[in-house]
Amino acid sequence: MNNQNNSAKIYTGTSGGELKISLNNTKQIISATNNKAQYFAELAEKYKNEAKEHRDNAQYYAEQNSDVTITYIESIKNSLEEKISEKQDSGDYALKSEIPVKVSELANDLEYTTFDAVIPEQYGNSKKVLCTDGEKLYWETKNTHNLFDIKLYDYILNYEESQGWALQGSYVYKEAIAGTRYGYPDFYNKCLDEFNAATATQITLGTSTITIKEASNGHQYYDINDKDAVDTFYDTMGSAWFYGVDTANERIFLPRNKYFAINGVNNETPVAGNGNALGITTNGSDVRYANQTTSSTNVGLTLSTYTATTPQLVGTNLSSGGDISLNATKWATGITSNPEMSGIVADTSNVLKLDDTKYLYICVGNTTNYEGVTNVIKQGMEILEQVNQGIESRIDTDISNISMVGKNLLTFYGKPSDRYLNLTLLASGSTYTLPANGWVALCRVCNGANSYASLSGKFKSLFSGEASEEFSIFIPVQKNESISCIYSDLKTGQANDMFRFYYDEGAE
Repeated sequence: MNNQNNSAKIYTGTSGGELKISLNNTKQIISATNNKAQYFAELAEKYKNEAKEHRDNAQYYAEQNSDVTITYIESIKNSLEEKISEKQDSGDYALKSEIPVKVSELANDLEYTTFDAVIPEQYGNSKKVLCTDGEKLYWETKNTHNLFDIKLYDYILNYEESQGWALQGSYVYKEAIAGTRYGYPDFYNKCLDEFNAATATQITLGTSTITIKEASNGHQYYDINDKDAVDTFYDTMGSAWFYGVDTANERIFLPRNKYFAINGVNNETPVAGNGNALGITTNGSDVRYANQTTSSTNVGLTLSTYTATTPQLVGTNLSSGGDISLNATKWATGITSNPEMSGIVADTSNVLKLDDTKYLYICVGNTTNYEGVTNVIKQGMEILEQVNQGIESRIDTDISNISMVGKNLLTFYGKPSDRYLNLTLLASGSTYTLPANGWVALCRVCNGANSYASLSGKFKSLFSGEASEEFSIFIPVQKNESISCIYSDLKTGQANDMFRFYYDEGAE
C-alpha cells in the first residue's frame, strides 16, 4: 500500500461506483504517538487478523456465488468503519507488546491488508465475476454457455463472431489454422470420449444399415466412413442429428436438421425502378410534334398557343410542295404525393423473409456474446434430441414432433406411384415374385356366368361375375414377396386388360 494514499478504493464490476474508507485518523494517531509503538503494534496485529477474517469471508462468498454485489461490499465497509472508530476511541483496548514497530514498517507491511487487497480493483460493467484460487481473489470472464448448447441467429456469423460456435452440418477441427479456422480440442476430445464409451447399436437409415453409438447423455455418434448413408438419410428425411467422428483428420461433423430452422444462404434482394412507381400520370392533353415526310426545303414550325395546361406545337408548311404530319402523345400531368410510391421496387419473389431464415449454431468452445441472437436452447432440455427421436427412432409410435412438411411427405409413402411394371398373365395358379414394396392390380372382363379371378399373398382379393362384366382387383405386396393368380373363363384381348405391379411412393 502506498504511503501517500489516504484512502482505500473499491471499484465494482456492476455499477462502477467508488467507495472510500478513511484511514487519516489512524495514521495521524500513529504519527503523533511514536511512544505508543507497542500499542499500535498490537493494534496493527488486530487489524491484520480482522482484515484476514474479512478476506477469508470474501473468498468463501466468491466460492459460493457467481458475483459480488455492491450491497454486500457496502455492508462490509460499514462494519469495518464502525470497528475502526470504536477501537480508536477506546484506549483500554490496546495490549502492550514487547516488540516496538515503526510507522514506516507498519505502512509498508504487505500483510497489513486493506480492502484494496481483499477486493481487487475492477472498473465499469465488464461482465466479470469474482473468483478465488484459495489464496487470493481475482476477477475473471466466465463463459455463459456449455458445449453442445444451441443458438439461432438471423445471419451467418463472420470469422470473429463465430469463435466458439459452429454452424450445423459443418466440420469442427481439433487443431486451428491461423486466420482460417479455430481449433477446439476440448470439444473434439469430449466427442471422442463419448464415442469410445458409448454403446453401439445397428440402425437402418433408408436402405443402409450403420452403427450408431449412443452416449449416456443422449448424444449419438457414427463413424465418418458412414457419412454417405447419413447424407442420403438427411436428404430424404430432412434430419440427421448425429455427430460424425473422423479420427484420421481429428474432426467432428456436426448434426443437421432442416425442419428445426430454415437454413438457407444469404440472398441479395434485386432492386429495380420504373417511372410508374413514382405515380407519374399520363392523363393530360396531347403534346403535338411535327414530322417532315417529304424533301421540301421550305418547312418550318411556329409555336402558336402555349399555356401551362395545354402546351402544343403546331406545324406550318411554308411551301406548296412540302408536307408535315402532326403527331400527338400524352404529357405528364404531375407526380403523385403518395409517400409509398418511391420509384424503387424490390424483387422479393425468391427471397426468404428475415424472420423465417435462421442459422443454427452449436457451442464448440470458448465463446463471446454478440448481438443478433434470437433464441437460446439449453442442451439439458434435450429439445433437438426429442424432435429427432420423433422423426427417426420413434416414428412408429409418435409423429407429433414432425413438421407439417415432414407429415405431408409421409402421407405419400405406402401409396401407389406412377411407376409400374407390366406383368404377363401366365397360366392360372402361377406365382410371381415382386421386386419392391407396392401393389399388384388385375383388370379383366368375364367371359361367362362362372368367371372369377383371385390374387393371393399376405393379402387376398377375389372377384366373380357375370358374362361381359368388367372387374378390377388389387392387393398390397412387400419386396420379394411371392403371390399367386388363380382365374377361370376370362376374356382376352380387351381394351382395358391390365396386369401390373405399381411401385410404392419412395420404394426402390
